[in-house]
Amino acid sequence: MGNAASLASVGLTGISSMATRKVLADLCLAWEQAGGVPARFESVGGVEAARRVRAGERFDLVVLDRVAIGELAAAGHVVAESQAAIAASSVAVAVTLGQPRPRPEGGESRPTRGPVPTRAGVRAPMMVP
Repeated sequence: MGNAASLASVGLTGISSMATRKVLADLCLAWEQAGGVPARFESVGGVEAARRVRAGERFDLVVLDRVAIGELAAAGHVVAESQAAIAASSVAVAVTLGQPRPRPEGGESRPTRGPVPTRAGVRAPMMVP
């Protein structure tokens, strides 16, 4: 939603991962329409957002996954007592019907039918030797 310099001209500033960019933009708009101070989020990759907070960049709000927020809180970069779960996110994976699905460790690829058996089976085809 912009860079840090443009964020500084509004009332509340935040940084978030890309996963929540649409809902946060909608919430900021609704907040302002209800009479709240202007609020803007910069949405970037979650690792980049956490890096910037750790580096001391100032934001009023940080919206990241629970683990990242916990790590930032443990290191004193965000107020630990202010943590609140506000959303849940699910991730799914699929392969094209008839194509080999990722194989479990030590197993063989077979045509797709049913769920991917293990996390390692998903990661193995993506790993560079």
